[in-house]
Amino acid sequence: MKRILVLLFSATVIAGCDRMEEKKTTGNQENQNTKQIPSDTKGNMNSTAGTDSVALKLSQDAYEFEKVYEKNKTAADKQELIRKHLSAGNAFSPDGNVHHMNRESFRTSLKHYRRVLELDPLNNAAKEGKELIEGMYKQIGLPVPE
Repeated sequence: MKRILVLLFSATVIAGCDRMEEKKTTGNQENQNTKQIPSDTKGNMNSTAGTDSVALKLSQDAYEFEKVYEKNKTAADKQELIRKHLSAGNAFSPDGNVHHMNRESFRTSLKHYRRVLELDPLNNAAKEGKELIEGMYKQIGLPVPE
């Protein structure tokens, strides 16, 4: 099963790189199917095609809830923030949706898992999700994003 996932990941990354190169050479910057996903924990946005709207909503909710947590820093808010980031990480994970076999989804999922682990270093679900994605990067010879 892991080998199949790695092969699918490899094919998707290569296909995605080819598409990105085509896009650069044609100069076509507009894509009607493009949606927004956060690229970092500050909520900056990057454009990515094929992103699932549910995953996008979960990710945006997690980043928006960061403000609530920073303001209050209560235990209940911390648990809610962990839940939101874990849900978003799972939603963008290729394990949960084959359509998320692309670099931006992997990076977004990895950022959510890492944020969960910052808040709760013992969270097994976040550890497993992070290790899955990092393992895919390593198996195909790509560096794991920071």
